[in-house]
Amino acid sequence: MRKVNPSLKQFRLFIALFVCFVAGDPGAFVARAQDSASWIPTIALEMVRDDSMKPNEPYRVGQQVKVKLIAKNESADRVTVAVINFYSQNRPELFRNGKLVPYKPQIAKIVAATKDAEADMIGLGRRDFIRLRPYTSATIIVFNLSDWYDSLDPGSYRLTNRFRNKIGGPWSEDSKAVVFEVTPPK
Repeated sequence: MRKVNPSLKQFRLFIALFVCFVAGDPGAFVARAQDSASWIPTIALEMVRDDSMKPNEPYRVGQQVKVKLIAKNESADRVTVAVINFYSQNRPELFRNGKLVPYKPQIAKIVAATKDAEADMIGLGRRDFIRLRPYTSATIIVFNLSDWYDSLDPGSYRLTNRFRNKIGGPWSEDSKAVVFEVTPPK
């Protein structure tokens, strides 16, 4: 029987405890790991069009309007984007003909209830972590505007979004606006 060196035994115990710690709550580990960097991603939006649509073709009333949410790492460090709760981490603003479009009533209640409280992202939704190498970007999610808003009336629209990467953390700056048109059905 081989005798194990006590320091090797301690090292193995340390590794086992560390793995248990990370497996138990990776969100807290990632948030603590990034506290020192206070990293806030740069957010970008891109319109996602059906294959049948031409690039600048307007949407029709009732047609799904999908948007790709992208995180950009503009630093020289590897960073992690925590994707925990869609409604707590995002604050889209949609303007129709220059006027703010309100969220669906049930979404407005969720947003009001979770305002900026730390508990709003604990235990809700999914837990994904997207790792970004320096000077790269990745899609966080593709979402439908109907997740946030009632049916879009005809008009000119401008959409921006803010995102927060960690529980109770600061919001990103507004994304660059995307613009699109909605026209009456044929």
